[in-house]
Amino acid sequence: MGCVLASRAAGQGQGPAGDDAAARRAAEFLQAAAESLKIEADDADNARLALRKSPIFKYSDPARGYSAAGIWRLGQAGRPQAIVSLEYWLRAETDEPRLMYELVSLTDAPFTVSSARAKLPAHGPAPKFAALMPAEKPAAGERQRLVQLRALARRFTVSEKHMGDFAALRLLPQPIDRYDDASAGIVDGGLFVFVYGTNPEAALWLEADKEGWRYALSRMTWAEVVVELDGKEVARFDQLTGFPASGPYRSAGHVIEAPPNPEP
Repeated sequence: MGCVLASRAAGQGQGPAGDDAAARRAAEFLQAAAESLKIEADDADNARLALRKSPIFKYSDPARGYSAAGIWRLGQAGRPQAIVSLEYWLRAETDEPRLMYELVSLTDAPFTVSSARAKLPAHGPAPKFAALMPAEKPAAGERQRLVQLRALARRFTVSEKHMGDFAALRLLPQPIDRYDDASAGIVDGGLFVFVYGTNPEAALWLEADKEGWRYALSRMTWAEVVVELDGKEVARFDQLTGFPASGPYRSAGHVIEAPPNPEP
């Protein structure tokens, strides 16, 4: 299956807010920015980190000033090595455009994602997978396993505290990425996200081997995030007060020039 599974999920979600020329230019700007990223592994095995050109998810968050955003996958097949979010942000206080980066690593092997003005080194540790019980044995068919994946994802609930405000995050019903890897014993895998509006704030990784299911969790925000499984807390990510200096979640940002006006 490999890329077949992943391609069925790629590019879903909500694109730029509205349908105006400015939002479309912002989305085009982000695509160009993603393709220009420099990705280097400390062990020089850069092929495993290759950026998949098309985003696996597009979104916006008008309430927080993000007019266009997307998530790109690092690694062409199997479990992603990482995901990278790029967000076009108009800062409310000054209305100045900024490019924001978020990196979520799924590997212990160190690597760096950089642009001309930002650097995001990932030095792990990778999120740990835990057995998911009780759960049915993975079904033989791809479609049946998707039904199982969606049912398992619904057992999780996520909330966040952002700038003093609490919010229950919404689970998107379909995985934004789907993959397998026979060499790693992964029969099926799916990446689900919990969103504020359409803005992903937490990632849930679900995977099956031949006998059972496992899960891992990743933060995708500075906000405090609490994850429950069947009503019991299984993860808490504390509020960040600055760009993180280590760990599997990294972020950065800088002021940019606005994308050019469209041709008349």
